[in-house]
Amino acid sequence: MQCATLLDHSPNQELVRSVQFDAPAGRCERVSLQNQDWILDIAHNPAAVAFVRDWLVQQGIREFVVVFGCFRDKDYHAMLNEITNTGGNESIKPHTVVLTDSIGERSLAAQEIVDDMSISHVHVEIRPRLESALNAAQSWARSCMPIVVLGSFDIVSRVREQLGLVAKDCVSV
Repeated sequence: MQCATLLDHSPNQELVRSVQFDAPAGRCERVSLQNQDWILDIAHNPAAVAFVRDWLVQQGIREFVVVFGCFRDKDYHAMLNEITNTGGNESIKPHTVVLTDSIGERSLAAQEIVDDMSISHVHVEIRPRLESALNAAQSWARSCMPIVVLGSFDIVSRVREQLGLVAKDCVSV
C-alpha cells in the first residue's frame, strides 16, 4: 500500500479491507505452549508498559504473572509502577512479579532492582537466571492466568528462544 501511494496510486478500499495486519513478534504476542498462555512484549519504557497493561484489560485479562528484566539505562521504577498500577481499575493486577537479569554490557541484575525500590502490594521473586524465572512464573500462574514477559528486547528474545519460537542459531536484534 505504501508503494502504491508513493507511485500516486490510491489503493482501493476493498484491498485496504482485505489486508491482514498482524502485530510483529514480541509486540503483544500471545502464544499458548506447554499448557500455558504467554504474552510477550518488548515494552522497554513506561508508555509501552502502560499500553500493555491497557491491552491486557481490553483482552479481558485481570490477573497475570509478570517476568521482567531490563537494561540499566531504562526507567525500571516507572515501568514496574505501570505494570503494577491498577490505574483505578482494581480488577487488574499482577499476581506475582518475577525479576530476572538482563545480559550484555548494559545489563541490570534483578537484585539491583529490588534493592533500589519496593513493590509492597505485589509478591516479588528474584530469579537471576531466565530459565529459573520462567519456571517460577509457571509455578505461580494459576489456571487460565497468563505469563506476561516484558522489559526489553533482550528478555523477550531470550524467552522466545526458550519457548522454541525462534531457531537458536538466529541472531536477535
